[in-house]
Amino acid sequence: MLLNTLTDALAVWHGVADLTTNTAMERDWRWRDVEADLRWAYFRTYEDLLALTDTIAAARQTAGRAPTLAQRALGRYHTAYRELGALLVRLTADEFDRAPAEGEWPLREVLGHVMRSDAGFLVVTNWALERPRAGDDRPLAAPPELFRPGPETDAGGAMSDVLARFAALHAKVLDALAGTPDAALTAPISFWYTADVAFQLHRFDAHLREHTIQVEKVLAAIQPPATDAWRTLRLCYRALGEAEGTALGAEDLAEPLATKAAAEIRARGAELLALLSAG
Repeated sequence: MLLNTLTDALAVWHGVADLTTNTAMERDWRWRDVEADLRWAYFRTYEDLLALTDTIAAARQTAGRAPTLAQRALGRYHTAYRELGALLVRLTADEFDRAPAEGEWPLREVLGHVMRSDAGFLVVTNWALERPRAGDDRPLAAPPELFRPGPETDAGGAMSDVLARFAALHAKVLDALAGTPDAALTAPISFWYTADVAFQLHRFDAHLREHTIQVEKVLAAIQPPATDAWRTLRLCYRALGEAEGTALGAEDLAEPLATKAAAEIRARGAELLALLSAG
């Protein structure tokens, strides 16, 4: 996945958040030789990721590699993916299959629907992009057989396996579409609606946001409320998504910049983990 050093560094904070009660957010923590608190440490991490996003954007501008319209749209879709992932971090295998109410979807069903939709959106978009390249008489609508469910959208099995398939499918979408030139965005599509590629790229994001709201409602019904630590860590994942989205298509420029930020985020997380573990 994009900027793996950052993803790994932020994962350290899962253990920190597990130990950070709402009261513990007020514990003393020194920053630049002044007294602050743990809440400040969380928000410093958030701010580091925001600053990295701006630095990556500036590096792209300097290099003459501004993001395309497709990369901008997919960047927002990726941020939505990171925010959804942050909601699922605390999830247990039992909760994955627990319905919030009679007749309502458990999270396994929600993710299965999202995966099948993303795969279908990719079929529709690829078909629209390939039609003018092929220069043949293929119809506007992709043939039904291309929409048949496959292993990549299988929501069965262990929760970890489902999440891994979801991650792989998300990466496949980014890899397949990040190179789409601006001129191709007007290519028409035919699904259960008619539109163009530009519309469909934004649909990836909007649909994922729609079901993130559903996931929030399910979690509210089956889990205790998130602590301030986990709520703030979700902001960090949003900022991570923005940094990675800004890097989309220029990862070679972004990776050295991300490495420095990742080292600081990892070190700060390790410091807080030691502090909290000591009691």
